[in-house]
Amino acid sequence: MIVGNGEIDEAARLHIAKADIVVRFNDCRTYGSDARTDIVAVCNSGRPAKTMLNSNVWRHHPCVMQAHTIMGVRSPRLLMGIRNGVVAADPSLSDFCDDYTDELREFCAAHGKSFQLISPEIHAMTEGHLAPHVRQPYIVPSSGMVVIEYFLRTAADAQITIAGFSHTGWEGHPFAAEKCLVGDYVATGLLQRGDQRAAPPCPLLQAS
Repeated sequence: MIVGNGEIDEAARLHIAKADIVVRFNDCRTYGSDARTDIVAVCNSGRPAKTMLNSNVWRHHPCVMQAHTIMGVRSPRLLMGIRNGVVAADPSLSDFCDDYTDELREFCAAHGKSFQLISPEIHAMTEGHLAPHVRQPYIVPSSGMVVIEYFLRTAADAQITIAGFSHTGWEGHPFAAEKCLVGDYVATGLLQRGDQRAAPPCPLLQAS
């Protein structure tokens, strides 16, 4: 069960309760009375990572405390490779590729957790699958999209269910393209939606 930070309903919470593995993101803001979490996937670079590491609220968050693994979505090798392009695209993102992987490893070691990095190859695969849907430049795929790709490629025999993916947020992510790609995966049976609401239409198809 991969739980985004968008709205989730009671149907999704039932899936969470029954899942073998529950993945949440960053500040896990959609957790309810049950903080069931096995993996917290985090942006391990830039301001998001710095903010989390400097926050006692995050460090003691029920989901973070319960998780056995913290998963970084961008490896140092990836960050090194994209730094110049990111800054050229938007000079205000000069700290976007600042790497906090070591600090997150230290946090995990101090709290008895595993730390795992998603490889640059998965990141590149995500961008490749998004490419047919992309209509304008972007900085990087969202953490949610990269994590979905990771589990699709490394847990192919698992039933992967998602909820809480609104496909909206920071303009540096290609959310319109991600909505279309996730829709493709749901339509072909690679993913299931755990919430009861209808799948959002692909905005690129609507525009055409």
